[in-house]
Amino acid sequence: MASGSALPPHLQPEYRRIADHCQGLLSVAEVAAHLGQPPAVVQVLLADLIDWGHIVARPPIRVVKRKRADLDLLRKVLDGLESKL
Repeated sequence: MASGSALPPHLQPEYRRIADHCQGLLSVAEVAAHLGQPPAVVQVLLADLIDWGHIVARPPIRVVKRKRADLDLLRKVLDGLESKL
């Protein structure tokens, strides 16, 4: 997620493109896909932006364990989908 600090005018274009894509919650892989760059390259550039205070990294959102899915309900959904084909 991008921080509130303005980007300095001398910042290289690839850093600006990454910062533009970091306005929401995106993973390194998502940013890399948007930019068409290898994740390893984007990771290095993101690390620079984090070190300079232009973006903030957050830990992944924790997924809460849920009880097992209702197999009967899943079967009904599958049957309904198959009947449409």
